[in-house]
Amino acid sequence: MLQPFVWSSISTQLSDLLLPAIATTPGALDARLADRCIAQLDVVEEYNFKRRLAVELLGAMREYKAVPRLCVLLDEYFNVVADKTDFDARLATIPWDDLLVNICRALTDLAQPADLTITDTTRSALRKLLSYCIKEHMSKCMAPALEALVAWGEQDVLKFIGKLLSQPDDNEQIAALGALEKLADYFDPEALRKFIALEFRNPSDHDNAVTLMYHRAAIALLKAHPSLGETESIADALAEARTLGNYGTEAWHQWRIIECETVARFPELDINSISHHTRSADIKVRTAALSVFTVRGITPPAVRPVYWPLVWQTE
Repeated sequence: MLQPFVWSSISTQLSDLLLPAIATTPGALDARLADRCIAQLDVVEEYNFKRRLAVELLGAMREYKAVPRLCVLLDEYFNVVADKTDFDARLATIPWDDLLVNICRALTDLAQPADLTITDTTRSALRKLLSYCIKEHMSKCMAPALEALVAWGEQDVLKFIGKLLSQPDDNEQIAALGALEKLADYFDPEALRKFIALEFRNPSDHDNAVTLMYHRAAIALLKAHPSLGETESIADALAEARTLGNYGTEAWHQWRIIECETVARFPELDINSISHHTRSADIKVRTAALSVFTVRGITPPAVRPVYWPLVWQTE
């Protein structure tokens, strides 16, 4: 019964609310929908609308058997741009932009590096995509591609991280710093020392999310490699970041999610400092805040919707 509504939502703003709600509702997605979505990837449209939604649903359903087909879809994109350069390549990429982002996000959700054959194929496809995105300045897809590559267990990413840190967009910088934090224990000490000396810096010291991620990356690197220096205080880093700002609604949502994730990651931080985010009208911010209480084993404050549009208050 839900399927016609789901498919039609691609042309509305409802998909951002509808798909996460359906995906997190037990039993809401019929198992047959996965096969329908995989079949939908064979349907060629000018702007790939149906493929985009199918990929998003496959990621939401954690449908692991879709991974090889998603890699084939990346190969199809490279066939489209194989004989094109500069303006022609960028023009041919326009119908693929959002689909490539969705593929990377779905592959991040579906990451299971235990299967070596599929893992090698997936890493290879993502490395090729990320290299191409950097070469062709495709900023929209750089961060999702790096995050997917790290999720699939790739550790040789310092060269990619350096490239993304030099990008002007905050999303690429945040993704690069997040990769540094996750992989701090795995980097070769000599390569890391050279990277820190030449490329590691706060690329946007005016931005709260980037600044906080920079300090988190530094703390992880110093913890993994004590010879590099003394560990910073996460409390001081968070206090500094909270004095800064950013631009745009989505950027503020991203900052609040990173703020919540930071409090969840570092138990010495005051949980009450993010409790007000449990009343956020944004579902992702609200979920991030509530998850902090779950991690700490604390009952979150009760909230209830008052009226539509979403307005939340404590009971």
